[in-house]
This record gives sequence, C-alpha cells and structure tokens, in this order.
Amino acid sequence: EEAATYFDASIQLAPNAGFGDRIAIWKATTTGDVESLLDPKLPLSGQLRSALIKGYRAVASRDAGAKAQAVQTLIALPAKEQDAAVARSLANLGAHHEAFVVATRLTEREYPGASVFWSREMRGALNDPGFPAVAAKLGLMNYWKTSGTRPDVCGEPAPPTFCQMIR
Repeated sequence: EEAATYFDASIQLAPNAGFGDRIAIWKATTTGDVESLLDPKLPLSGQLRSALIKGYRAVASRDAGAKAQAVQTLIALPAKEQDAAVARSLANLGAHHEAFVVATRLTEREYPGASVFWSREMRGALNDPGFPAVAAKLGLMNYWKTSGTRPDVCGEPAPPTFCQMIR
C-alpha cells in the first residue's frame, strides 16, 4: 500500500503516456494488484494479463492445484511475453527453477537485464545450480571477487549457495 503512493506519483510525473503505462503495469505486477491488471487500458496482451491474474489469484488462494495450473499457464506463454513479472510470479508460486529460466533469458535484454534476479521474490531462484554460471557470464562473479564485495543476499542468515564461491 505504501509503494502504491510512490507508483501513483511516478505515473503522474511520467513524461508521456507510454512511460506512464509502463509504470502502471509495473505497479500492478509488483503489488499483485489484480484489479489494476483487469483494467483493459493497460497495454498487456490478453494472454499475459490472464496468466498473471491466474498466478496472483493462485498465490492468494494457497491452493496447490491452482498454483500448479498457474505455473503451467505462465511457462506456456510465448518467450517474448515472459517478462520480469512472469519470473516474479513463478517465484511467488514456488517454481524457483522456472523463475530462474525466465530470468536468465531476461539477462539477454537491455531491460530488465540481470536486475530481475535481485527482486525479493527471486531469492529462491538464486539457489538454482545454474545461477553461478549466469553470474559468471554477466561478469558478476569476477566483479565480486576482484572488488572484495558481495551482494547483500550473501549476508543473510542462510545465504544462497553461490555466495560460497565468492572468496
């Protein structure tokens, strides 16, 4: 609810309607606001809109069968429609490997790039056995090793396994 105020202010300050629409989509998908996603003015394909709504409703229902169906719906989307919201939704549904796969594909785009991995929902995907290779390909492992820094997630009580590879 607190974030919604800042999203709304950003939408009002957007330099053009297209940018404002992207912020509105980000607001809806970040907050899981199904009502906003139902707004036909949001520029989302019907297939993506439906899959995201199904995912948010499944998370809210806590029904294992609904969650499994939502995961299947999200991974069945065409790759070009599998964006950061899809990766985060998959992670929220407990499908961490599938979220990792989508997020890895997103690293090949300019936006959101690797930033999708650092969303709080994606924490489980950082434990995917493939993450160290992705981090190395992105130059992150080398950066962390040479700079003597580590991502914040490595300071958590139960850090992801890749943190042990940073020395």
